[in-house]
Amino acid sequence: MQQINGQNFSYSSFKVFLALLFILGLIFLLSYIMKKVNMKNGGLLNSSMIKIISRYPLGERRYLYIVKIDKETILLGVTPQTVNYIKSLELNEESVNSKHNEKSGSFFNIFKEKLKEVKSVEK
Repeated sequence: MQQINGQNFSYSSFKVFLALLFILGLIFLLSYIMKKVNMKNGGLLNSSMIKIISRYPLGERRYLYIVKIDKETILLGVTPQTVNYIKSLELNEESVNSKHNEKSGSFFNIFKEKLKEVKSVEK
């Protein structure tokens, strides 16, 4: 009787082990496929639709971002808990590209330009 139970136990253990290997293999296969599909499409952040133009730190883990999404440029406030839409910015393509290439002070240049426009509109 013990021999039969021992064989049943080892057979059951073997089946569980094979099922576990199959599931792990399936997980790795799906992970590989998803990586390949994401690379083929360029990924969301690597695509030409979303570009971070500039980032300005406000404090510990708090930032202002100027982000270009498709053809719209927006100002975002980012903390560890939230991302807040602040304002849509009207920037022409040349100023975005030139300011994106200037690594130092690009946020200040864009922000000063927008402040000047707002002040001139208010007067």
